Amino acid sequence: MLSGCIESILADLKGGLGELIVVDNASSDGTSALIESRIDEADIALRLLQDNRLGKSYALNTGIAAAQGEILLFTDDDVIVEAGWSAALMRAFADSSVGAVAGRIQPEWLAPPPRWLLGPHARMITLIDMGNEPRELGPAELPFGANMAIRRAALGGRADPFDVHLGHRGRTVMAYEEVRLITEIRRDWRIVYEPQAVLRHRILPERAERSALRVAYFQTGFGNGRNSRRQGAQLGSLKGRARGATLAFLRALSWSLRNRREVDLSPAAANRELTLYSELGWYLERICAKHETFAEWLSESVGPLLRHL
Repeated sequence: MLSGCIESILADLKGGLGELIVVDNASSDGTSALIESRIDEADIALRLLQDNRLGKSYALNTGIAAAQGEILLFTDDDVIVEAGWSAALMRAFADSSVGAVAGRIQPEWLAPPPRWLLGPHARMITLIDMGNEPRELGPAELPFGANMAIRRAALGGRADPFDVHLGHRGRTVMAYEEVRLITEIRRDWRIVYEPQAVLRHRILPERAERSALRVAYFQTGFGNGRNSRRQGAQLGSLKGRARGATLAFLRALSWSLRNRREVDLSPAAANRELTLYSELGWYLERICAKHETFAEWLSESVGPLLRHL
């Protein structure tokens, strides 16, 4: 998918200012060769960086350190940006009080989604379209890393703006790397939504399977638990955490077995099952709070097993 993403960004920036930085984070899929083949023909500076410290947050920090601009735009390799994407994000920073901007994300299903996915739980893979109107985001609303921009000054000179204890790392899929950073930025800056900064998030058919969503919700809950803990949330007693994890697992398993018997699974029933797996991931991270490496290994081990429930 990277090729289509790169082409769409280069087309959007054609004839304009700026640079496009791609960080190859210990890949083995030809990413570097793909970028190198386009460097000479790109209208703007196209730069390839290598960072073999496995982890999305490491890659993001490497890109930020190398970037020369005062406005930093972020996206992911599974998107296609629409014409005017970068200009719309940049316009929002005309207000000097704005520290970060969220763009609009629209799903592009590469196969029709099943009926049970047509509910609030679909946001795990579609991400969130925040509507047609520009506005300031409320305290519970945050940009998604697939479509956001940050004013460099809002980073406050942080050497590593993204917490390297959060974010995807190999088989450890752990979200919330942008949540902590945006929360810190919000203390001194406004966060706004710009609906004209549009991109399409391409969704592979295998990501729309309930077994895959089960794992994704579990791992997101794991990342949520780590993020809240690293921001100072109280852990509570180990006994209480273990009891919570046990109950979450039993409830999630019960709903999995129940939903498996449904010929036409309802969105509400699917949402209930997936929410419980998110709760299980949250508890698992907090049980192993003092042993992060072990917790990540456990998350990697449990995730594949959940596909078969």
